[in-house]
Amino acid sequence: MISELKVASIGDIHLGHPNTTTKEIVANLRLAFPDNAETGELDMIVFEGDVFDRLLSLPDDNVFAIKTWINSFLRMCKKRDIVVRVLEGTPSHDWGQSRLFVSVNESAEIGADLKYVNDLRIEYIQRFDMTVLYIPDEWEAEPDETWKQVQKLLVETGIDKVDIAVMHGSFESQLPAHVKVPHHSSERYLSIAGIYIVTGK
Repeated sequence: MISELKVASIGDIHLGHPNTTTKEIVANLRLAFPDNAETGELDMIVFEGDVFDRLLSLPDDNVFAIKTWINSFLRMCKKRDIVVRVLEGTPSHDWGQSRLFVSVNESAEIGADLKYVNDLRIEYIQRFDMTVLYIPDEWEAEPDETWKQVQKLLVETGIDKVDIAVMHGSFESQLPAHVKVPHHSSERYLSIAGIYIVTGK
């Protein structure tokens, strides 16, 4: 792995939210990732799920604002050679709509180093000599079953650990003790993530 890697992660953006307008959210995204030298120092930007808040229809004005932002964002990442990875979040929020990143990148012939991930997988990013585990939200109803699949994937890949885990879902430390919902075990994932874990919930 390269000696110094600069990664920014962001999640739970919830474009199309009924209360916080998409215009406001997009304005803040432009502030978070301006087209300047400071952003250009980043090697990678990771979206860890829930880019969208709800299913949007094509005539929705929000869709045009979102496509315009994605276009300018990907052009900036291409110009500044920033890798972009977009993970599918909660199905009732994202609805697979983050594929719009891929659509814009291809139709506008931008050519950014982009991947949209909607399945459980391990990616080897050659330019960084780095392995990344991706886990979308609600991959399995039971986190124990997801963990079994992660272990199987590690064996199949021939590695014991990944460098980074990108997830969407809760760990036990993120929930009050009285809230009884399925959650991942931080101990498990810390044992296989060599550098860090980024997660939305």
